[in-house]
Amino acid sequence: MEQEKSLDKIKAALQINKKTAFDWRHKILTSLPESDQDDFTGITESDETFFLNSEKGSIQTNRKPRKRGGPSKSKGIGND
Repeated sequence: MEQEKSLDKIKAALQINKKTAFDWRHKILTSLPESDQDDFTGITESDETFFLNSEKGSIQTNRKPRKRGGPSKSKGIGND
């Protein structure tokens, strides 16, 4: 944001979805008026989000099918 890059350039640099870049930008901008109006310094972090992979409609022979969606058996990246 300091470099005044467009959302398309931010998306390409961070390898994220354009909607995610837009949401992050607006979350930061809406939180700034709530702060002490001092210079914004420090580190902003965000964590990963994992989504279950749906392979509905494709022929997969290397794993058992998941039944009715549902939660993953383990946290993080797995065979689910």
